[in-house]
Amino acid sequence: MNRRPKDKTGAQRFPIQARVPADLRDKLAAAAEASGRSIAQEMEARLAKSLDGSEELMTKLLKYVDDLDRLFSKNVDLMEKSAEALIESCGGDELFTLWRMPSEHIQRIEERTGKSIREDVETRREAERAVLGSITDVFRKLPPPLSQTTRGERLLFGGAAHLLKDQE
Repeated sequence: MNRRPKDKTGAQRFPIQARVPADLRDKLAAAAEASGRSIAQEMEARLAKSLDGSEELMTKLLKYVDDLDRLFSKNVDLMEKSAEALIESCGGDELFTLWRMPSEHIQRIEERTGKSIREDVETRREAERAVLGSITDVFRKLPPPLSQTTRGERLLFGGAAHLLKDQE
């Protein structure tokens, strides 16, 4: 007669051998003690939980991924709106570019040196040289002056669509 142990529901139980590293066995023993079960009962409970909840876990995981995607999209929208507001507060695209150039030079130098321009004199001097050099480059690349006269017309913003007649 085959006499197998039965669980609380009366279902037969079958032995399974498993080899695990010592550290995993120690963790399992600690978890079993904390839950008031034997190591075999703890292994069975954890195995059953991992197998029984796989669909539920996948559903939760997919919902989590969808939530992350939605939050990421919202974050991108907010960042775009923030960037637009920043550009507008700096006076538009052209002035924003002028503001951004020095800050990028300062940021690169602070990252390279690992020091702040507020705390380190040498870092501040290096940043000053870089910023002044970039401003010089900007002025070298500027369009013709606003007051430049071409065929009796004065161009605004170095060739923008707005034209004024010379009043001579």
